[in-house]
Amino acid sequence: MPEKAIDLFFHIDKPNEITTTIFFGACAELKDNKTLILAQKIFSQLPIQFRQSRLLLQSIFNMFCRCNDISNAEMIFNQIDRDVIAYGSLMKTYNDQDQSEKTLELFERMKQENIEGNSIIFVLLINACANIHFLSLCQSIVKQIPHNLMNDRWIQNSLVDMWVSYYQIFNQ
Repeated sequence: MPEKAIDLFFHIDKPNEITTTIFFGACAELKDNKTLILAQKIFSQLPIQFRQSRLLLQSIFNMFCRCNDISNAEMIFNQIDRDVIAYGSLMKTYNDQDQSEKTLELFERMKQENIEGNSIIFVLLINACANIHFLSLCQSIVKQIPHNLMNDRWIQNSLVDMWVSYYQIFNQ
């Protein structure tokens, strides 16, 4: 009941970090423009000490990603402790907004930060490649998939989709 959680938030005189985290979680569940505008307003009014809460920043980042607010998601991404989940969330947001090139750039940053990709990351990369239709790039990403992940059915399905998509574009 995210609507009720949001409504209750506005009945609290002095929301703390936990109730504010719940508020942003509820906004992430709704994912509509009206809720995003409301969340952006609350975010802009957050006290400085709240902006240093790791849990709250993660919740805000998740909400911006789920609501496809790329600019704010990128801003928060640069403030949080980045892990494979955070990278995956932003990559998915880029893919959802047809910004596949940014997904690939983010993967390079991830490698620079010595964060290993998992099957989800590689599925997101394969999906980005499928949208770009650049053969050498597709081949390069496939070569970077760890051997132990090649048996993952999500990766296999994504690879089939990518190659079929590539084949259809260039054999019409």
